[in-house]
Order: sequence, then structure tokens, then C-alpha cells
Amino acid sequence: MEISEVSVIGLGAVGAIYGDKISKVVDSFQVIVNGERKDRYEKNGIIINNKKKFYNFVSSNKSQIPQLLIIATKNNHLDQVLEDIENLVDENTIILSLLNGIVSERILKEKFPQATVLYSFAVGLSSENLTQEINCSSSGIIVFGSENDEKTEEVIAVENLFKKAGIEYKIPNNIKHDLWNKFMLNIVYNTISSILRAGYGVFKSEDVQQLSRKVSKEVQLIASKESIFLSDDDIENNQKIILSLDKFGKTSMCQDIEASRTTENKWFSMIIMELAKKHNIEVPYCESLYYLAQGAEYRNEMLKNK
Repeated sequence: MEISEVSVIGLGAVGAIYGDKISKVVDSFQVIVNGERKDRYEKNGIIINNKKKFYNFVSSNKSQIPQLLIIATKNNHLDQVLEDIENLVDENTIILSLLNGIVSERILKEKFPQATVLYSFAVGLSSENLTQEINCSSSGIIVFGSENDEKTEEVIAVENLFKKAGIEYKIPNNIKHDLWNKFMLNIVYNTISSILRAGYGVFKSEDVQQLSRKVSKEVQLIASKESIFLSDDDIENNQKIILSLDKFGKTSMCQDIEASRTTENKWFSMIIMELAKKHNIEVPYCESLYYLAQGAEYRNEMLKNK
């Protein structure tokens, strides 16, 4: 199997960076976008690292069914995505969801049982997302695999595409472990940075590091109840990764708060709170982060409406 037809939905930092690489090596590349945004993209294009790019922007009702469909929106847009791609998926479609968190793959598998849904996420991508302008200093890697960690025909096809496109990737031995580890990283560092409105440098503070560890331990406990075993080394390695980044760089959630956009808070800490309730476990640090981040969003709404 060779992938030559690819569609991307979501042209933020993740979708734009990886989509641009893929567009250069396939026969058919489409960006699915509807309404006013489609008109805006067709008129102005998108700027990636100071270079203006134009792609084949198509509305969902006029798009062809691709071999590979990459979803690179935020979680709060997933319901709209499901509606937009309803007629773009058949039994030959591979779906790669680069959404943060641990729920999108399950939702997509339930909605499109005829398709192949791979587990995936992007890590190490450092970028600034402005309106129709993406500045990226590191494109990171895509981690992906099949639900049962088998190197299926579809996994190999995506691997070959990434090789051709020059996209760094990893196919781990245990994709669900790695997905949960990224989930833990998002809950801790995205949420804390958004509340503090600070770049990665704030995590050099010993006090903030201690808070990060306490939140991580709660996620680790909940993961174990879901048969996912995150180690103390995972927690420390996540902190090392964050401390290695540009101290003025910012998480996507911090950028969302600063731009008064809706964050993914409900798909981070709130998911842990729901699982904690399921297992009758207290998670006070995750609860506190959830409510504080919701408060930060509320503050933005107050300022908009004053």
C-alpha cells in the first residue's frame, strides 16, 4: 500500500507544519475547511515560517475520500470535525488523529468502525500560532501505532509516507503507554503554564517543579487503574524535556489563554477528574488546576464583555 491521497483538517501549528511537508510528496493533498475560513485561506493563504503557502482548500461536501485523513484540530472542535468528515471515510481510509488527550481515537473508532484509526500524537513541536501565521522552531516528531501495537499494513504505509516527507516519527512498542504519558505531560505543563501565563522557563522554579510532580503522581495513579503503567522515570523525563525547551517558548494552552481562545482544559484535567470519580479516588491537585484554568477562561470572557 502506498499513500498518495491525503487530506488534513485543522490548519493550526500541527496541521500546517506536517501538512506542508506531506503536500510536497503526494499526488493529491487537500485541506478541508468550510465557510468564511475557506474564503480567507484561498485569498490570503497561510504563512509558515515567513513563507506564504497556498494549498487545495476544499469544503467538506466537495472533498474526495482520501487514503489518509489527518485530524489536527483542537478537541473542542471534534464534534464539528465528525460532522464535516462524515462522508469522507470508507473502509480504505486511515485516520490519524493528532489531537491531544486520550479520547479522540475511541470516539473516531465508534463513529467510523469501517476505517482504520491509528493512535497518534505529536511531541516536541515548538511553535507560535498567530492568525493565519505559524512560526515553528522545532517540528518535533509524530508518535503513532495500531491499537494492538502490531505493525500493520496501514502503519507501514504511514511510516513510508513520513519517510518520504521527511517527518520524524516513532512507532513505540506500547502506543497506549506513550499516549498516556503525553496526556500526563499536557495536563501538567499545559495547564500550569496557562494559569501562570508563562513560558517553559517558569518550570525551572523548584516550587513549580514540586507542583508538577504532585499533579503527575495523581495522573500516574489514575492511569494504573486504567491498566496503563506510568513510571517515576516517565515523570522525571517529562520534566527534563520541558526544561530543555526555550525558556520563552509557550505551550499551546498558554497561547490559547493569552489569545482569549477556548482551551483544552476539559480534555485534560477534567478527564482525570471523571476517571477519579469512576475509581473512587481523590485528585485534589488536578481538580485545583481544572478550576483555576476554567477561571482563567472566565476572566478572558469578562474582559471581552466589559
